[in-house]
Amino acid sequence: MRAGLRLNRRIIKKIGSLAFRLSFLPSLFEGFSIMVMAHFFLNLSLIQEGMLGFIIAAVSPAVVVPEMLRLKERDFGKRNEIPSTILAVASIDDVVTITLFTAFLGIEGGQDVSIGMSLLMLPIEIILGISLGATIGFLFSLLSKRFHIGDTKKVLLILSIAFVFHKLEEVLPVATLMGVVPIGFVLRERLPVAADRIAGKMERI
Repeated sequence: MRAGLRLNRRIIKKIGSLAFRLSFLPSLFEGFSIMVMAHFFLNLSLIQEGMLGFIIAAVSPAVVVPEMLRLKERDFGKRNEIPSTILAVASIDDVVTITLFTAFLGIEGGQDVSIGMSLLMLPIEIILGISLGATIGFLFSLLSKRFHIGDTKKVLLILSIAFVFHKLEEVLPVATLMGVVPIGFVLRERLPVAADRIAGKMERI
């Protein structure tokens, strides 16, 4: 959500195809590299190596995103929009790695899971996630314009909506982690002043 609140349309247009490449290549390289290392250093099966590789790759954005936000606030890397690019792709990166981890976990648990089919479903899940997230952001901006809501209440409300939205993943093929970013992005486009105040409160949290 914080990443989405710090993005704008100009940045998205500028980073374009670079964001697409960064959205899956680093995570795949990291996950498969750990799989290879686990093969030589740990006594694990191939499926367990895959689980290990992609669960480690999945937590990388938890380290990277806060640092990129700090660099962005200090205007480091602004000319080439490096922090913004990484923020834009971090959630897609997470969706890819969690999908692969879940596929390996399902195989380990004896389920009939196809890694190839899981990867083929990724674009559909991401498109649905972005579409639903953008819709939620639009509706929330309409609500904020119609009714006066304090900043603290806005933060609590938008976080609650994001948590409920994330639960959709249990019943629908939706990349809800990816969908949370457009909620913040749409708020930034439609309510820039309110988005800055919400982002500030989230940073203090």
